[in-house]
Amino acid sequence: MTGIGPRVRRGDGNGDRAVSEVIAFVLVFSIIIGSVGILYMTGFQSMTDFQEGEQMRNAERAMSALGENLNDVQRNRGIEERSGELSLRGGTVSSTDDGTTLEISVDDTSGTSVFDENVELGSITYQQDSSLIAYEGGGVFRGVEGEPSQSVVIDRPRLTCTDTAAVISVVKISGGGDERSIGGEDNVEVTVMESETRVETFSDADRVEIDVGGTPAYENGWDTVLSENGWDSTGTCDSISTATVRIVEVEVDF
Repeated sequence: MTGIGPRVRRGDGNGDRAVSEVIAFVLVFSIIIGSVGILYMTGFQSMTDFQEGEQMRNAERAMSALGENLNDVQRNRGIEERSGELSLRGGTVSSTDDGTTLEISVDDTSGTSVFDENVELGSITYQQDSSLIAYEGGGVFRGVEGEPSQSVVIDRPRLTCTDTAAVISVVKISGGGDERSIGGEDNVEVTVMESETRVETFSDADRVEIDVGGTPAYENGWDTVLSENGWDSTGTCDSISTATVRIVEVEVDF
């Protein structure tokens, strides 16, 4: 006779599988959410870096075009005023009459100094965060704030040394010690007006030296200018016959 009593039903594994499926779902969901978060953060940062880089490239092209336009005042005596436009897009444009100083000296064939002057160039600078694009001395430079060794030259100022002659032609920004700046998102028109031009030519020159001093934000860029334009490592142009120094002083308005 079979006894009658409670029957114990053996588990068929469905409960364990259900728990496993829940755990797997949670893990997969967590991985997906984590991956999306990582992709969002890295993608957003990459997009921001790209936008900032593109803006600086645009600013570089705009400053080059502006510099080419402004240099008409330097090249042509009949032109006393020139203007150009920059798009700010969250950056700041400023002008100052301090910064890089060029110490220019000219010796004649007897070794006598016939010209010796410190020219404080000043600059027109577009800045976004720590990145800088500047029109300085008639050239255009790119750099990083506080890192003069990281600067590069985009458009070279006219500082030429050949076997027979040295030509120094620079733009000096005059501001009476005042620094002007404007920021925002709009376009800004930058105007330079010639206030004085000095040209001195020495037909018995033998040696010309340029020393980049002051507080140059684009020291490495200036070193490149000199080395690529025929000057030696000390900024000297030797054994020449003539030298021309041209300093065009301008005022800036925007």
